Amino acid sequence: TRYWRDWSSDVCSSDLIVAISLAALIAKKSKYFANRYISFNTVPKFKMIDPDANLYTIVNQMRADNDWGGTTDFFQSMKLMMDVCSKYNVSKDEVSKMKLIVISDMQFDQANGSHSYYAKGPKWTDTSQRIKNGWLSIGYEEYPEIVYWNVRHTNNFIAQADRKST
Repeated sequence: TRYWRDWSSDVCSSDLIVAISLAALIAKKSKYFANRYISFNTVPKFKMIDPDANLYTIVNQMRADNDWGGTTDFFQSMKLMMDVCSKYNVSKDEVSKMKLIVISDMQFDQANGSHSYYAKGPKWTDTSQRIKNGWLSIGYEEYPEIVYWNVRHTNNFIAQADRKST
């Protein structure tokens, strides 16, 4: 199980605490990326938590992390995970067993990165399709199941019940 926590600039305070707390608990229990998380950012990076610290300490450390970037480029975060799996030759079987838990307010940047809602021309693909294509391009027919956990009441519905890994 892999966890991403989103605390881009539009996540309010109580949502932030919920996201951070859930991230800390999930990161500590992760089988494949133990004690790691990725903060949403324009240039995402893996972050580490202290596996011996208590939840209160970890939450405070994660809250103090100011490498937020102010944006939520979900595809670039997923690409970071793809790069790690490819670099370390993670088996197809192991990748297919992974779960990616996304705890967010679901305010992702535009799917094609153009920041233009109406820029859905011939080259436009949604983020789910770009993720699938990314995994396929590095030789993985199966990719981690993605679980979206919205910690803020919004009218956004990025996850679709009839679509794999959304």
